[in-house]
Amino acid sequence: MTPSKSSSSGASRRNEQRPAGSRGIPRPRLPAHGRLSAAALFLALSAAVVTAAPTLTVGATATENGVVAHLVFTSDRPQDIVESLLGGLESRIVFTIRLYQKRTDILSFLRGDRMVVQATVVRRAYRDTLTRMFIVEQDGQSPASYVTTDQLLAAFFTINGISFHQPAWSPSA
Repeated sequence: MTPSKSSSSGASRRNEQRPAGSRGIPRPRLPAHGRLSAAALFLALSAAVVTAAPTLTVGATATENGVVAHLVFTSDRPQDIVESLLGGLESRIVFTIRLYQKRTDILSFLRGDRMVVQATVVRRAYRDTLTRMFIVEQDGQSPASYVTTDQLLAAFFTINGISFHQPAWSPSA
């Protein structure tokens, strides 16, 4: 005769801890310092993903003769520009603004919207070593000088009131 198992041994077998891996192979566990390192790495990577991206804010006002546009570029690394200017280098930014007319004819899905007018604004910034002032130049305008980096960045990345005169066009063109 074989001894029968009691119900108490069955209960203990159910509550017994088993390895979590497949086929009874235990999963490796990181030591406490390894878990902290992994958590720190995860936080560092997620912080890199959350950093602000460069943005361009555009505003436009319709006038009697056309459109007046306002643009503000926000850099995600303005300190790099300031450091390069302090190091004797120059920085350029090119704004290209295009205005389109929406087509509504039967073939508009093939031809797309029509570009009506385009303007390009090129700005150059550098630091004058004699006066220690920041200079921003733009074609067709006299150079402007700034003492602080905040003034420089605001002037360098902002276009206020660029006018586009409405050319004569027919709506079906």
